[in-house]
Amino acid sequence: PAPAHAGRAQLQDAMLDGHFHFGGKKIAIAAEPDQLFQLATFFAGLGSEIAAAVTTTDRSKILEKVPAVSVQIGDLGDLESLAVGADLLVTHSHGRQASERLRIPLMRIGFPVFDR
Repeated sequence: PAPAHAGRAQLQDAMLDGHFHFGGKKIAIAAEPDQLFQLATFFAGLGSEIAAAVTTTDRSKILEKVPAVSVQIGDLGDLESLAVGADLLVTHSHGRQASERLRIPLMRIGFPVFDR
């Protein structure tokens, strides 16, 4: 349908613009398996390197497709350890403390998002 084509063209334009900002950047992500896959795929599509990928369980087959060297089963402490040197931290609001300690920006995703 025409509205889908227009939306797709708009997304492609935004991704092309975003590529100049995110290309070559190191991204550290902590999320549930399905969201981790989607976010990592999105950032990799923009030319970013997935420097850290942390999730809560290994019971999802989607983890095999995450575009990262490895996926760590862990918590925000693991993310903080792996995110040293990253350019962006991507997780929920509880990642704020790690973001402050590492002095890197936090993109809040997932639940909870409560400190905005």
